[in-house]
Amino acid sequence: LAAHPRVSFFERPLDSFSAQRNFGIDQAKQEWVFHCDSDERFTPALAKEIKAKISSDDGPAAWNVVEKFFWRVARISFIDGPWGGGVKLHKRTGFRFTGSIHERINTSIQVGILNQPIEHHTHLTLDQMISKYMDYSLREARAAIAATPPVTVSIPQLFLRPAKRLFGFIFIRRAYRDGVPGILWAFLQAFSRFLTCAKILAITYGFENL
Repeated sequence: LAAHPRVSFFERPLDSFSAQRNFGIDQAKQEWVFHCDSDERFTPALAKEIKAKISSDDGPAAWNVVEKFFWRVARISFIDGPWGGGVKLHKRTGFRFTGSIHERINTSIQVGILNQPIEHHTHLTLDQMISKYMDYSLREARAAIAATPPVTVSIPQLFLRPAKRLFGFIFIRRAYRDGVPGILWAFLQAFSRFLTCAKILAITYGFENL
């Protein structure tokens, strides 16, 4: 893809996810920008819908898209839904992302939702997922402590917050309908919440590198 004559390839150190997206916006030369991550896949139907939206003078200047999640070849349908950042497709001018990890565009304008989903193919192995959560949880913890007011975690919350997330995924969003992959994914999300809470505690008490 990087060798395609109509593609410009840029590389920069990862300091925050919003900074990465804003850098991409700054490099864009066309009127519209779509943010596609390396683990996401366009479908022909989505590409056709996007072309129709940006060719029309009517409609919003910003659009979100529904994600269909895959783990290897298994569908994880209980977490399907609009992308968490709020906006995937938008006009180049007037939009900036904020947030160090869960980046999003804060806008008061109308945001549409595209009908066709994008496919989200996450990491293939448990080791890759755990490595990702180790990195993400530290970024989340540092951002939480730097917030105003700073986020705090108590010892009971260290247990209750992951348990609440696990209960919500399994019994409210019914992860069990996706079989073993769904159950494993629910536990991974609870584990991610535990890591973030644990690292907030560790940083608060001065033993971040324990």
